[in-house]
Amino acid sequence: MIIGYLVLGLLVWKDQLALWRVLGITRYYRLKASYARATEFLLPGDTDGDGVTDGFELFWGSNPKDPDKHPAIDIEWRHDGFSAKSAFRSKGGTPVGVNANFFLAAVPGQRIQLQARTAMGDTLHSFPKGFQLLITPPASTQVTARGRKFNPAPLVVPVSRDGSFAFDLMVSMETPARGELVFENAATSEVLHEVQIVPISRQAEVIPHVERLDLPPTVPGWSHARHWILSWLTPATTFDAVLIEAARDVEGAPWFGVDMGQMSKETITQVIDKPSLSYNGPLKFRVIPISYEPRTKTAKTQ
Repeated sequence: MIIGYLVLGLLVWKDQLALWRVLGITRYYRLKASYARATEFLLPGDTDGDGVTDGFELFWGSNPKDPDKHPAIDIEWRHDGFSAKSAFRSKGGTPVGVNANFFLAAVPGQRIQLQARTAMGDTLHSFPKGFQLLITPPASTQVTARGRKFNPAPLVVPVSRDGSFAFDLMVSMETPARGELVFENAATSEVLHEVQIVPISRQAEVIPHVERLDLPPTVPGWSHARHWILSWLTPATTFDAVLIEAARDVEGAPWFGVDMGQMSKETITQVIDKPSLSYNGPLKFRVIPISYEPRTKTAKTQ
């Protein structure tokens, strides 16, 4: 039994094409992820301090003694068990996801509680004990630990074994301005992610008409993407852009920005169902007309 498990693990580690054909892509990568977690359990340390366990690096062919060589770490800073993004139609008519994980619309003077997580690809895995992030805000923004007093200094936050971390953020009311919120590995100073802070004022929300698109997976057997077409009546008010937000369809669920721009009446939203995300149930959406702060002369009645 043990020998068979080890032999299968060796075949998975070597990326045998025959296993792909027998198991299918999804089952194959889930099996590979299970072996990666096993090596993480056996070697949970982080010799080079790059934020990736020695076991995970060895399994994926990286160097656990070189902090410059490791699987890419991303930050899903808007996260409630699902990942939603805007999408557009390709030439063949299939919606293609757009990475919208790089902005945060914030009302100046309003405290925002953010729950985020570090991630590596689509699979579940553990991060090393003691892993920390250094969060550096732009001049117009302050960050702090959950519920603490704000100050302009960078913030060091601990990352849990599952990759989750939390912090609070607030944009100055006196001098609101756009700027980059930078996430670094606190031990190595490697920049992992940057998010643009966009100061806004919000108008009354618009409930869109939501139509589900039932489309087959792009690759048979691969994680399925769910798509919706969102359409709405254009508000008869003056605004700069619209903000699309999504949330779990349950009472009190937090809302997360999906896209922001000068969309007039319709957009496509894509949600990826993958093993590293815990929620694949119903979602709700809303459309919010916004004005950029400080106010500019570009706003017009749409």
